[in-house]
Amino acid sequence: MVREVLPATVEDTLLVIGYGSLMSGFGLLGEARGGRGRLLACEAFPVVLSNARRGLQKPSNHGRYLAMNLEQRDPGQPLTGRPAIQAGPGELGALALRFERRFARQIASREGHDPDQFERLIERAKRRGCALGDWLLDLAEVQHHDLQAYGRALFTATGYVSPGYTFCPLVLDGREAALVAVALDCRPPSDALAGVNGASAPPALLGLGEAAALDGRALDCSAQLDYIVECLLAAVHNISVRDLTAGIEPGAPWSAELQRRLLRAAVGEPALFLKAASLDPERYGKRFGKPDVSVARRFCEPGFPG
Repeated sequence: MVREVLPATVEDTLLVIGYGSLMSGFGLLGEARGGRGRLLACEAFPVVLSNARRGLQKPSNHGRYLAMNLEQRDPGQPLTGRPAIQAGPGELGALALRFERRFARQIASREGHDPDQFERLIERAKRRGCALGDWLLDLAEVQHHDLQAYGRALFTATGYVSPGYTFCPLVLDGREAALVAVALDCRPPSDALAGVNGASAPPALLGLGEAAALDGRALDCSAQLDYIVECLLAAVHNISVRDLTAGIEPGAPWSAELQRRLLRAAVGEPALFLKAASLDPERYGKRFGKPDVSVARRFCEPGFPG
């Protein structure tokens, strides 16, 4: 594949796709975790993803709750995206975040990936004269874009498998290969890593409502609700989370508490997002439109479409 040569200032950065807690300022700055895992991007813009579905599945590296994961709809086709605020049929709303190279270790830690190993990946690509996303995309193409096969090939090439998320390539607008963190089983079945906190991930992706209703003996219900809030706050910025809200039922035992936390967090979300994304109000408006704080009140109301 022939790829556009990017300016040096872009090559020296990391373009990451957020599709869960990285879609909100509340999540990026780690507000629910006392600032742990705090990330500051130098640029952000909305994207929509194709050939993907998401849901809660991965036991978190940061507590007893389930975090978001991404799967391909068609394992034979690459994950792709395009800059846009409106998601079409079969597309997911997400956020593209560009980080200065100095944030590499924090990004890795946030995703449960060894920071030293991530640094080695970046340097490996640099020695080959390309950005990390392009090197990973070349590896994925050899595996015909099957992410499970890609993960095993990456393990063979590096000798490392992440106990958290694996950085996978996502082709953005047909040009730049961004990084997206996906939880993969990268070793042979007999050598597969156990789930974080001694628990295996559910076999299927769960909607936010399904996860909120899980047995509290296995999960920290409060931490789970905080994580759901981090994801849903993306809607304040007009990022589509319609696929995630389908399972939220008004009147469910947890819905009142979810709405309370959403309302509390939404008040400060616009300012937090501007800070986390290094955006001024004018650039934010051109990319995302007008922030809609009222969306938090409507999530748990009957008939809300997401």
